[in-house]
Amino acid sequence: MVTVEPPYTSQNCSNCNILVVKNLITRTHNCFHCGYIADRHQNAAKSILQSPLKKLSTTLGHKESNAFGEICLCSDGKNQTK
Repeated sequence: MVTVEPPYTSQNCSNCNILVVKNLITRTHNCFHCGYIADRHQNAAKSILQSPLKKLSTTLGHKESNAFGEICLCSDGKNQTK
């Protein structure tokens, strides 16, 4: 399970991740940066879904170390001790 911070999920563009400020009355997400248009809630749902995936993609393939040695966080989902 991955937690997602709720602030700005409906204001971040799920297409380009730019903050598009809007008030609660505005029901349509219209990104001035990339031109992406979607329902406000649809955009928020995509942002919430993509948030943990972006965090995960930044760690896959990178090497980290712990008390037992170097660990490769591989894209196949298997951690391999080196």
